[in-house]
Amino acid sequence: MISSIAAFSDTYLPTLNGVTYTLATWKKWWDARGGEMHIIYPKSKHSPKRGEWPVNSVPFPFYPGYRLAIPVTPTLPENVNIVHTHTPFSLGLAGQKLAKKYNLPLVASYHTPLSKYVYYISPIDLVSRPLSKASNCWESRFLNRADLILVHSNNALMNLRGIGVTSPINLLKNGIDISLFNSVKTESFLTKYGIDPDQTILGYTGRHGYEKNLHELIQLSPSLDATILIGGSGPARRSLEDQANKIDANIVFLGQLPREELPAFYSALDLFIFPSPIETQGLVALESIACGTPVVAADQGALLETVTNGVTGTHYRSGDPSSLIDKTLDSLSNRKQLCKNCMSCRDSISIDTTIDQLSQLYLSLL
Repeated sequence: MISSIAAFSDTYLPTLNGVTYTLATWKKWWDARGGEMHIIYPKSKHSPKRGEWPVNSVPFPFYPGYRLAIPVTPTLPENVNIVHTHTPFSLGLAGQKLAKKYNLPLVASYHTPLSKYVYYISPIDLVSRPLSKASNCWESRFLNRADLILVHSNNALMNLRGIGVTSPINLLKNGIDISLFNSVKTESFLTKYGIDPDQTILGYTGRHGYEKNLHELIQLSPSLDATILIGGSGPARRSLEDQANKIDANIVFLGQLPREELPAFYSALDLFIFPSPIETQGLVALESIACGTPVVAADQGALLETVTNGVTGTHYRSGDPSSLIDKTLDSLSNRKQLCKNCMSCRDSISIDTTIDQLSQLYLSLL
């Protein structure tokens, strides 16, 4: 085990998303094995614990809930062996500077396809096209300085090769804490939120970003005799509630669920619906699978790999409401077998497996 890693990220707790969950989980498990993973992140309301290093930051105006940190490095212990960036922006640049200054190996994780988010900053083609081109140029330039890039899917790997990234790339799943995410009893959870356990229950939890295409989940409601549970929050929350109210949908918005309630949430669902077309992995899909709940996912991005069609769920044609209805009904009819399949693949997506692989990848750079 390598003793000390410096991980730089422009998003961390209390913001809740796939990157923050991954960093917090990796740190917990890395430290538990006797190493140290230092997290350098934008200062926020989060009270730092040992190995967490906040730096001054300001709100990011283009994406609510995110903060922009000053690209500086706090005084870290001298025994850092590896620098690992999780962002191509301010703190990623600080990580690169640290690696160069002390001649340390530099690893970069690719979490977000930046060009796919440009439309949500400006939907006007005259603006979004040059922004997309500029973001690809910036991202490739940043990543090509790394000694190793980690991605979560072949889809992400191909995206990077397509924008001119030439650095070595390895696949590494984020990993799920399967001691937490397991099939559990759901009676108290359903009672707390007033949900009838005898009806079909579909759901989603995660960030309510416009890029997640959650309106497709709302559109599903009138076509099925089911309750839809939506956990999480984000900038699209109000518009989703307005959409649901207009069609009198049988949808319950649960808000941000405590992490300890997530296993009961997933276990209460008959199916998890994931309409996002731009995932580089889709952590919530893996959490659902670990709890034994199949996933109906858009046939775009990394979800084509995260969800194995006919095994841990199924894919529908993104943007096609009739396809989503058909695949949901098909999955409900085959749910018993799909659930068994999900439970049988838990070990392959566990955080233990990920940390084993991460340690070997770090060692290969020394």
